Amino acid sequence: MYRHAFTWIFAFVLSLATTSAGLAADWRVAKIFGDAWVETSGVQKISLRRGTPLDDNATIRTGRTGKVFLVRGQESMIVGAGSIVRLPREKSAGWTVIEQQAGIVT
Repeated sequence: MYRHAFTWIFAFVLSLATTSAGLAADWRVAKIFGDAWVETSGVQKISLRRGTPLDDNATIRTGRTGKVFLVRGQESMIVGAGSIVRLPREKSAGWTVIEQQAGIVT
């Protein structure tokens, strides 16, 4: 009985660790200044807030005075004012790929 319970607890802890690792790989908003929002397929634009996780294929837009600082693990980027940037669904091993339609990304 105890062995069975231990197996379930171990499986639960392992699933939490796996889920956390998966979420950690996503881009998220670390800081935001001015107007900025995100658009995903089939969803209206939503204002960005600090800590917002960004889905694959999300499009980030900043207003005239907007700036967004994004982080993913050790990677970071700043999306400048008047920018349109998409985070493509496709993953490139060892590379961060974005589609920049307008503005500045550093």
